[in-house]
Amino acid sequence: MSMMWWEVAKRLNKANVPCDLITGQEREEVEGAHHKAVTVEMADVSTDYKCAVIDEIQASIAADELHLCGDPAAVPLIQEILDITGDEVEVQYYERLSPLVPMK
Repeated sequence: MSMMWWEVAKRLNKANVPCDLITGQEREEVEGAHHKAVTVEMADVSTDYKCAVIDEIQASIAADELHLCGDPAAVPLIQEILDITGDEVEVQYYERLSPLVPMK
């Protein structure tokens, strides 16, 4: 299971960028936060966002700019969907900066 939401909130708050953490088990609201790190089931899909980053392409959300993070094999499908909707697609590939280690 990805813990992107927890890592994002921890890193942003450590860098003095207030970020709420909202999961099915936790709700840590930080005073003055304009950023949210949430698990997919807790995402507010009725709100429009300026920018959203979705780990593992598990859902969609209304945003002016949307970053979908996932397996490159999903790129053709995402491009096909966004061609139909008329949205602009920019594909970027990133090198993993830390080793992927399976849990025991």
